[in-house]
Amino acid sequence: MTFTVSDALKTTVLREAQVRAGESGLTHTIASVNVMEVPDILAWVRPHELLLTTLYPLRDVPGPLDSFVSELARRELAGIVVKTGRYVDAIPEEMCAAAAREGLPLIELRSEVSFDEIITELLSNILRMQTRRLQHSEEVHRRFTSIVLDGGGLPHIVENLAQLIGNPVVIVAPDRHVLALAATSEMVQQAFLTTLRTEKEQRYLELDTTAGQACGESTVLKLRKGLKMEQRCVPCFACPIRVGTHSYGWIVIPLLERALEDDDLVAIEHAATVSALALMKEQAILAVERKFQSDFLDDLLAGRISAPEVIASRSQRLGWNLTRPCVVYIVQECRSDEQEHAPWPTTYVPDEINLLLERVRSAARHLDPAAIVVEKSGQIICILAVEAIERSTAALRRADQHDIEVGQQLLRDLRFPQHERDFIIGIGRRCENALSLHRSYQEACQAVAVGSHLRNAGPVMHFNALGFQRILSQFENQRELHTFADEQLGALEAYDQTHHTDLLHTLEVLFNCNLNMVAAARNLHLHYNSLRYRLQKIEELTGPFMDDAHLRVNLELALHIHKMRRK
Repeated sequence: MTFTVSDALKTTVLREAQVRAGESGLTHTIASVNVMEVPDILAWVRPHELLLTTLYPLRDVPGPLDSFVSELARRELAGIVVKTGRYVDAIPEEMCAAAAREGLPLIELRSEVSFDEIITELLSNILRMQTRRLQHSEEVHRRFTSIVLDGGGLPHIVENLAQLIGNPVVIVAPDRHVLALAATSEMVQQAFLTTLRTEKEQRYLELDTTAGQACGESTVLKLRKGLKMEQRCVPCFACPIRVGTHSYGWIVIPLLERALEDDDLVAIEHAATVSALALMKEQAILAVERKFQSDFLDDLLAGRISAPEVIASRSQRLGWNLTRPCVVYIVQECRSDEQEHAPWPTTYVPDEINLLLERVRSAARHLDPAAIVVEKSGQIICILAVEAIERSTAALRRADQHDIEVGQQLLRDLRFPQHERDFIIGIGRRCENALSLHRSYQEACQAVAVGSHLRNAGPVMHFNALGFQRILSQFENQRELHTFADEQLGALEAYDQTHHTDLLHTLEVLFNCNLNMVAAARNLHLHYNSLRYRLQKIEELTGPFMDDAHLRVNLELALHIHKMRRK
């Protein structure tokens, strides 16, 4: 909603004016009006001004008039009105040629209308237009603000915006999944829905919103790439939903029905503002819910609740179904030895944790609609019903095979948005009721902790597959285990620290290769003779384990205890 050069030509004072050149610039916005009374007017012009002149001040200007017009165009002048008949009979041809080249409207006025009359009427129209624009902006602002204050959310916002701008509207999260969608008609909405990709019951808009051309001074962008739809490319506009430096996503508008006007840009910007408020409100509510969930889950998984009626009451308030036989899954990022004790917040920002949590929740609830998925102490905990697990897997002989197959499905879904990260999933044994959930949770934790170090274990580890490691992890006298490991490996560790060698790792690789010297040398990137020298030094410190089966068992057991202690 702006006052343009074309609008000015329809006013009373300029109705007899004629456009001599620069017709392509008639859509230029006029923000103010100026009069050229001095030849050095360039120092005084401002963008979007309409310049009035008789050309009298330019009679003694030494430079060419075409360069003067080009310089005015470079300063984003709206246009030039030349009053002829008194000082000049006609506009010079060089000015007309330059104006045509620059797309700067050059208008001739043969009338006795004074500049004061022109300025008064044009400024009145500009002020009237600005007032109307402010009133429209205020009306739109009240309309969208009332939606949020009345408890409405994103669906109400997109529905109102679609009615205002006459085009479908979609709000997408930073990962492009659709948060809300609306259109002016059912037919248009169905046509637009065909462009979305569905993944695990979640719709995604595959559209590049990373770059675009701004619509004037608006935050609305015209995207460089349109939306492919029904064998044609539909132009799209997008407005970021942002608070400070934090991005909540985008409002995307495909132009399926009509072009956008200035009033539409104002509506889109207001919708983006209230969408940010709605999303912030949703996240605040979600944070409170997660706090209640986390407190209950802490008590439940620590075994601090012993009364079934307490579990039933608290789970009912949270909408959780804990009356079914369940299995606990734990999802955790695979880390290097240096990162083993680092919690997720050092490598993840909160938004990444939320995106990851939502992705796991979506994948888990595709298998079990009543799945419980919560983030706790840097781990994502999933509680799935046994019935849902067996329904979603093939006929297998053993129960833990069903559980592992579901874990592999979760892992495949998890890797979709997190290409650069690897994860491990630990699975506890099945529990018949909620009172034994803490046992399944502890087993899943042990599966993650121990399984991440087991040779050829894979990214999905069931507690039943831990072998003797599961016995070691439950051994009550852990100090005795550590003493045993120190007795067997202490000399090696001390030698490594003193001489900056890596004999302990060499011994571990040897055992992993079943004492195959050739394979071990290849894995260690050593010459065979170098490995033989290391082996000789190791046997000097530990004893001749290559020929003593009993000593080999002790050393390998000590290595496993040593790895468990690092966790």
